[in-house]
Amino acid sequence: MKIRLLFLLFSILSTTLSAQTVNYSLPEKISHKNYDYAILGKTTEGILIYKYNKFENIIESYDESMSKKWERQAQLGNKGSAIQHISIHKNNLIVFFSYDKGNSTVVGGQFFTNKMEPKTKFVKFDSIYHEKWTTAIDWYVMHDEARNWYYMYYISSSNDQQTVIHGLLIDEFLKIRKVDDLVIPVAYGNIIDELIDNKGNVWFLTGKPTDYSNSGSKTWSAITVYQYPNGATAILKGVLLSTNSFNSLVAKINNVGNELVLAGLYSEKNSMDLTGYGLVKYNLANDSILVNRFEPFNEKQIKDLRMSMDVDINNFQITDLVLRFDGGVLMCFENSYSTVQTVEVPNYYSPSFPSIKTYTYLHYDDLFLTSLTNEGNLAWYNVLHKKQVSENDEGYYSSYGLIKGKDKIALIYNEEISDQTNLLAYLIKENGTITRGSVCNSKQKNVFLSPRKARQVSLYEMVIPSEYRGYLQFVKIDY
Repeated sequence: MKIRLLFLLFSILSTTLSAQTVNYSLPEKISHKNYDYAILGKTTEGILIYKYNKFENIIESYDESMSKKWERQAQLGNKGSAIQHISIHKNNLIVFFSYDKGNSTVVGGQFFTNKMEPKTKFVKFDSIYHEKWTTAIDWYVMHDEARNWYYMYYISSSNDQQTVIHGLLIDEFLKIRKVDDLVIPVAYGNIIDELIDNKGNVWFLTGKPTDYSNSGSKTWSAITVYQYPNGATAILKGVLLSTNSFNSLVAKINNVGNELVLAGLYSEKNSMDLTGYGLVKYNLANDSILVNRFEPFNEKQIKDLRMSMDVDINNFQITDLVLRFDGGVLMCFENSYSTVQTVEVPNYYSPSFPSIKTYTYLHYDDLFLTSLTNEGNLAWYNVLHKKQVSENDEGYYSSYGLIKGKDKIALIYNEEISDQTNLLAYLIKENGTITRGSVCNSKQKNVFLSPRKARQVSLYEMVIPSEYRGYLQFVKIDY
């Protein structure tokens, strides 16, 4: 009777999830143009997609049914301009780009309408001299949660003594607020992550890496926070972690609570084996550590994580960190690893000397969710089961995509790595209630979805790309 009820439950869930609206764009052949792409988001003009290669910068607009409305080449005003970043801001587009002029690289920005029409003139931010024989400068752009502040930077030099970052702080009107060189001494370790809050303060996390050559893993210790304040010189704020080491970590700014949140799986000092999960919450206003919680796995968690004997807990890594309005956090960890198989292939020309062929298999398996309160106490945890195996595809169709709804989140993933698979979803409520069901099936749709590259474009809409047999499509799911 229990098995029958369980079957009935999953049947109901599958029907419920499948009732969500799914729209497909028409397939477009891209293999001959070698396009890359980015899902920008949604405006009143539609869902905007950015496609680009070495010669073209194209913006496309799609309506609610994923029918293409228009396609336009970005007119940047300078031949050979390279777009560094596109951001949707207040229903317009802000484009950051660079171009070479003589022996200098010029960087700047410009406002465009959501129809990709120039709204303002090009604003020059900086000009960096370089020798003719040197490679182009790699610029990076990041923005705050509200997209009112932008930090455009590049690594100007790095040696055994220090790393120098040349950065520009730019406001939402493309006004330069600050141009400076940030010097981070090597004593603080390597740069792990960079973040910017809603006040225009830039934060750098540094740490000292330890490589374990036998396992190929890396841990971070002596994690330090370094502030690059809006309108002031850089300040070393303090050491967040000195004893334990994170094997993987995710950092986010909680603008509501004015906190820097750092989470991941940790190992004890001088150890490469995972011990448990850790959470650090750092108050950005008064430079104090609010939460410094490192919880070792208990026997039940270890048993739940190791559903089969071939599961190695050390293969789990943090993949997502969801901040809640009440100050709590949801951490998501995934079991991912690779295996190698070497086989002999018959040599028909010389049977005595068979060829050797090596296959690399990528595995993306179970998910481990932990929900912590504002104080860092465990509210609940769960292990979500999935098993994905692929060969030499860099895990493009594996792993999952995360959707944040009003009262729940959804983790969407391919049931198996195949063009005939089901797209499944785990629905997770704040209290830990979890259900699973089918969203859609790829059979006879000529799509091969990549949930890990999905983009949430509104509270109730998600766009997932599909690359299949040289064709690109986009699938929109309303939930």
